[in-house]
Amino acid sequence: MKPRDLPPIVLHGVVGLNDWTEDFADENGQYLGNCFQCGNGFVGHKHRMICKLCDESNKLKWDAMTDVEQAAARFKMAQAAAEIFGKPNAGGEGREV
Repeated sequence: MKPRDLPPIVLHGVVGLNDWTEDFADENGQYLGNCFQCGNGFVGHKHRMICKLCDESNKLKWDAMTDVEQAAARFKMAQAAAEIFGKPNAGGEGREV
């Protein structure tokens, strides 16, 4: 990778632990974002919602959970998604499609 291909933030040596350095080479990988979990800024793909530190922390917490705890967390996430996006149209119930 040539220096002109790197984002300005990298050229000036200001790369943080929150930044997704693996995204920098992508066309959309040099956007500034704010982590919805911790609120800190980061550089990464324009569709990322979470910084690298929070993502890695969440993965460690998930891996430390038992299978039962993971199943309960998946169920809770599915309930939250159904509440936000509406229930699937099964048996005539839920949101019209």
